[in-house]
This record gives sequence, structure tokens and C-alpha cells, in this order.
Amino acid sequence: MEYIKNLPIKSRLFLISIIPIIALIIVGGIVINDHYKDYNKYTKLETLVVLNTKISTLVHELQKERGASAGFIGSKGEKFATILDTQKNLTNNKYKELKAYLQRSELKKSLEKKPLEKLNYIISELNKLDKIRDDVNNFRIKLKDAISYYTNLNSNLLNFTTFSFSKSNDSYITTHAMAYYSFLQAKERAGIERAVGAAIFSSEKIDPKLKTKFISLIAKQEAFISSFEQLVDSEDLKSKNKFLSGEAIDKVNEMRELIISDDGSGNLGIEPTYWFKTITEKINSLKKFDDYMAKELLKEVKENKELEFSSLVTYIVSIFLLLLITSILGKYITNTVRDQVLKVREGIATFFDFMNRKRNTFEYIDVTSRGELGEIAKFVNENLETLEKELEADMKCVGEAILVLNKLQQGNLNNQVMATPENPQIRTFASTINKMLKNQEEVMNNILKELESYTNYNYLSKLSDQDMTGEMKKLIDGINSLGDAITIMLRENKQNGDILSENANILSSNVEQLNNSALSQAASIEETAASIEETTSSINEISSQAIQMQTLSKETLSYANEGLSLATKTQKSMDEINNSTQEINEAITIIDQIAFQTNILSLNAAVEAATAGEAGKGFAVVAQEVRNLASRSAEAAKEIKELVEKANVKASEGKNSSAQMIDGYTKLNEKIQTTSTIISSVADSTQEQSKTISQINEAVSKIDQLTQENAKVANDTKEIAVKTNNIARDIIENTNNKQFLN
Repeated sequence: MEYIKNLPIKSRLFLISIIPIIALIIVGGIVINDHYKDYNKYTKLETLVVLNTKISTLVHELQKERGASAGFIGSKGEKFATILDTQKNLTNNKYKELKAYLQRSELKKSLEKKPLEKLNYIISELNKLDKIRDDVNNFRIKLKDAISYYTNLNSNLLNFTTFSFSKSNDSYITTHAMAYYSFLQAKERAGIERAVGAAIFSSEKIDPKLKTKFISLIAKQEAFISSFEQLVDSEDLKSKNKFLSGEAIDKVNEMRELIISDDGSGNLGIEPTYWFKTITEKINSLKKFDDYMAKELLKEVKENKELEFSSLVTYIVSIFLLLLITSILGKYITNTVRDQVLKVREGIATFFDFMNRKRNTFEYIDVTSRGELGEIAKFVNENLETLEKELEADMKCVGEAILVLNKLQQGNLNNQVMATPENPQIRTFASTINKMLKNQEEVMNNILKELESYTNYNYLSKLSDQDMTGEMKKLIDGINSLGDAITIMLRENKQNGDILSENANILSSNVEQLNNSALSQAASIEETAASIEETTSSINEISSQAIQMQTLSKETLSYANEGLSLATKTQKSMDEINNSTQEINEAITIIDQIAFQTNILSLNAAVEAATAGEAGKGFAVVAQEVRNLASRSAEAAKEIKELVEKANVKASEGKNSSAQMIDGYTKLNEKIQTTSTIISSVADSTQEQSKTISQINEAVSKIDQLTQENAKVANDTKEIAVKTNNIARDIIENTNNKQFLN
């Protein structure tokens, strides 16, 4: 208990609230766990009910295959062959659906060890189905053995359905499950009845054992139906009667009566296929009611599962909300109490900090509750209010004192502390400040009067120290020393003014002479610069003309070279014309020779034509024309030769003229080159002279500029000398106006 007593308030409140929270968590966990288990049970039950529907569907197909196999064996294979083959496919499809459902993980989780062992045994029996079918097809199995296999297989499958409801806590589901199981057993007996009846109608004579078994099957069906009716309510009975009524039911009852009332003759007059078809219709009606019962049972299981899930969610949410509300309420109460305690503590701590000069203000405790903490806060606040009034008066006095001291720091001494504090020490402090200010004000007035005398340039009086000590005495001594220093400075200023005035007069006279000399020198330099500038302009013009002459000489040389080139080309052309005329002359000589030879040939032809007589007359005419053409060719060749000779003469004359032109152009070219060289030398010389004159001009300009600047400086120096003389006179005059000891 001592440990709890020493815990903080927050920890104590936490201990108070954590106990109901832990209890709520434990109780809530138990309730949620119970509902979760019930929800899991219904989930498993739902899985098993679906499995039962798969088993019921497979049993239904196996029942039909059993009846068809019995009819096939009883008729020695003459009947039911097609029906049996079709039925095998239907059975295989339902078996595949069952095997696929058995592979689901939730189903394996829903089954315990014993049901799993039973299920494995059933699967091993189902694996023998192909061998039994082969034995039936080849008649290697007896009728009772075949029926026994199917019957045992169906019995095991139906017995497996009871595992679904072995651990159900719901009385309604358990009762209806047992009723459903009784109905399945009745339906199974109806299936056996179909097989036995098919065998009876397929035989020529009724076997007494089969008849006895047939009757016992009917009795068992009625017993299971009676058990079913006792377990279900009136609504289920109405549904059963609705499904199990019709023409097929009546016809099956009629055929039953035929078998039961048979006297042993065996001639019943009923085809086994008709019996199989009719009772199959009845069993299909049973199957429809079977599906209806399974659907209703599954619906009930799902509703209970959803109800349990809703209850589970409701409990989880409710417990969570209770925990949340409890936690929030506990935290709120804890934080409220803690905050109030902390506010009281913070208020007291603030006050003590204020008293210890750690802060300038304090705050009232902000706790408005009506509990014990509120009363404590109220008591503390009342005392703080009284203390605040006293502190306000003291702080007012201190504030005025601070303002007075601030004004004193700024240089104002005519202020007093007027407030009356509650604290006697502060009253003494205020009185001391007022006395000090009054004394300082008297001393400062004396100092101001002395400084006012200094302002009026009266440095004859001295300050009395009035029995002052410390810094104030140093201030008075300093002011007196300042007066002495100013007196000494005024004496020196008067002496310096006299000296400065005398030197300023001498400087002014010297600057006047310098200014006159500079002005005269500047005028001479300006005249020299003007002459040089005119010379420079003339030389530049000459240089420009020389450059133009050089350009013209270069163009003339270019034209002379071009004429020389053309004359050379003309001479070459004349040589080519001369050569061509010689070739033409040679060609004309050949033409003349040809004309001469042609003329001789034409004469010979004329002679031969004359010799030939009449036969050569035509040839003589031709020879005459050829001779005429030869004469004309000779004359034309002669004329052309004469023209060519004249052209040859003219070409020789042109060639001689071209040679003379070439010689003239060569000499002209040499003269132009010489002239161009002379002009280039003149242009270069004028350019060099222009550059030299430009440099001289620039130098003179600089000298002129410097002379102008010197004149300006001399003028400025003169003005400075005048101003210095005026300042010296002002210094002497001002010094004479001051009152000081000489």
C-alpha cells in the first residue's frame, strides 16, 4: 500500500480504470470466443451439408445404376443394356463432382479423424466400381452380389451423412437432419426395391426369396417414412405429400400388388423396363423432395451461421466500444484531475518565480471546478489578488523611478518620483533618487551657465567645484581645462592669421606674374600650331595627288600590258594566216594540175571519139564538156591563186606592223614602270612628311594644352591666394572679437 501511496495521481487513476478494462476484456474474450466457435461449427456444418447433397446425388445415380444392373443380369443382357450405359455416364459425372468437392481445403478442416477414415474407405469402395461394372457386363457376378455391392456402397455413403450432425448443438438442425437421414434411408430402400422388382419382372418365375425381400423393402420404406413424419413439422409433411403424389406413385403401388398377390405362376405381364421407368419416376420425385429437404437444411444452417456471425460482430463491436468508452472516460478523468493539479502547481510555481525575480508577471490559477482543487485554487487566487494590489503600488513607484532614471540617462534632471509605494525600502529608494536629482540639477545649472558664457565667446570666468568629488569634479575640472585650451587656441589662431595674411599677399603677387607669362606663351604656341596645321594640309594634299598618279600609272601599265598581249596575239594570227595562204596556194596548184590532166584526158577522149565515128559522137560531146570544165577550173584556180598571193602579201605586212607594235608597247611599258616607281617614291616621301608634320602638330597641341592648363592653374592659384588672404583677415577679425587673456 505504501508503494501505491507514493505513486503519482495519474498512475493511481490508471490503476482504478485498468481493473474494469481487464475484466471487460476477459469476459468479452470469453463471449467472443464462444460465438466464434459456434460460427466455426456452422461453417463446418455448411460445408458438410453441401457434401451430403453431393453424396445424395451420387447415391441417387448409384441407385439407378443398381436397378439397371439388376435388370440387365435378370434378363441375361437382353434388356437394360442401353439404359445401363447411359446411367454409367450419369454416375461418373456425379462421382467426379464429389471427388472435386473432396479436394477442398475447408472440407478437410471440417472432418475429424474418424470421418476421414470412413471417407477414405468409401473412396476405396468406389474405386472397385469399374471392376463390378465389367463383371456385370460379362455376367461374372451373381445378381445378389451385384445388388449387395451397390447396397453396401450406398449404405456407407448414407451413414457418412450422419457425421455432419453428430456435434451439432442446434436441436432444430439435428432433428431435421435425422428426419433427412430417415428419408434418405427410405429412398435407398426404394432404390433397392427398383432393382429387386426389375429382377422379378425380368424372370420367368418369381423367386420366393426375391419376393420376400421385395415385401420387406416396402415395409422398411414405410417404417423410415413414418420415422421421418414423426421428426418433421406440418409444413414439411405438406411438402412431402405434395412431392410424393401422382400417377407414377399409383402405378408403382399397382405393380407392387401384382408381385405381392402372385400365386407362384410368375406370369405378371409387366415389362421390366416399364417397371424400371415407372419406379424411377417415383424415385425422381423422392429425389426432388430430397433436394428440397437438403436445400431447406442448408438454408437453416446458413441463416444460423449468418446469425452467429452477426452476433460475433455485434459482441466484438460492443466490447470494443465499451473498452473505447471506458478508456476515453478514464483518460479524460485522469487528464482532468492531472491538468487541475498541474494548473495549481504551475500557478504557485509562477508566483514563486515572480517573487524570486525569475519572471515579471504571475497568473491566476485557472481551475473552475467545485471540488477540493477548485477551493485550493480559489484560496490561492484571493491571496494573489491582495498581493497583486500591493505589488501594483510598488511597481508603479519602481516604474516611475525607472522612467526618472531613463530621463536622467537621456540628460533630464528636473524630474521627481511622485508615487507612494507600500514597501518601506522602495519608499527610501524613491526619496534617495529625488535628493540625488535635486543636487545634480543645481550642479548642472552652474555648468550650463559656464557653457553659455563659452557660447558667447567669453572665456574669462572659471567654475567652482562646490565640494564635489568623483566624476562630477572631473567634469568641472574638464570644463575649466576646456576654457584654458580654447584661450590658448585663440592666441595661436591670431598669430597664425597674421602670418597667413602676409604669405597670402606674397603668393598673390607671384601668381599674377606667372599667369601673365603663361598667357603670352599660350598665344605664341597657338600661332605656331596654326602654321604647322596649314603645312600639314598642303603635304596631305600633295600625298593624295601622288597616290592618285601612282594609281593612274598602274592602270596605264595594265593597259600597255594588255595592248602588248593583243599585238602578240595579232602577230601569231598573221603567221597562221600566212601559213594558211601557203597551204591554199599549194592546194590551188594541185587543182591546176588536175585541170591540166583533165584537159589532156578530154583531148584523148575526143581523139578516140573521132576515131570511133558515129558511135563516139556522144562521148565526144562529153569530152568537150569535160574540157570546158577543166578550162574553167584552171581559170578559177588562177584567180584564187592571185587572191591568195595578195592576201599573203597583206599578211606579211600585218605581221611586220604587229612586230613594230610589240616593240613600241615594250618600250612604253618600260617607261610607264619607271614613271610608276618615281611616283611611288614621291608618294612614300609625302606620306612620311605628313606623318612627321602630324606628330609635330600633336606635340605642339599638347604643349598648347599644357600651357592652357598652366594658365588655368595659375589663375586658380591666384584665386586661392585671394581667398587665403580673406580667410586670414577673417581669422584675425574673429579672434579679436573673442574675450580671452592675451
